[in-house]
Amino acid sequence: MTPQEASALLVYARQHDHLVVDTDAQAHTWATHLEHVPVSAGRLIVSDYYGRHSDPDRRKPIDASVIRKLYSSKAREVDARSRALDPPSPKPRTGPPPHIKAKLDAFRAKHAKK
Repeated sequence: MTPQEASALLVYARQHDHLVVDTDAQAHTWATHLEHVPVSAGRLIVSDYYGRHSDPDRRKPIDASVIRKLYSSKAREVDARSRALDPPSPKPRTGPPPHIKAKLDAFRAKHAKK
C-alpha cells in the first residue's frame, strides 16, 4: 500500500469514525504497516469493522494493527478452507527400502517354485 492509498483509506475510515486521526504521519505509518494489504481488502475490513460492531458507542477507532490482524486472520481462513476442500494429494508409491528389498529378493529366489 502506498502512502496515497493509505491516506485514502484513512479518509474512508474517518468517514465511519470521527476519532480516526487523518494526518500525513498517520498515512505514512499505515502505508508502512499495511504494505502487504491491498486497498480493496482494507476498505472491506474498515466497513466490516464498523458495520458489525454490536455496540458502536464503545468501539475503539480502527488502526493499522487491527486492519493487519483482521486481514491476516481472513487470509488464513481462506487458505485453510481451500486446503480443506482440495482433495489430498496421493503419496508416491515406493517399494521397500534397498536393504529390505535385497532380503526379499533373496527369500523369493530361494523359495521360488520351479
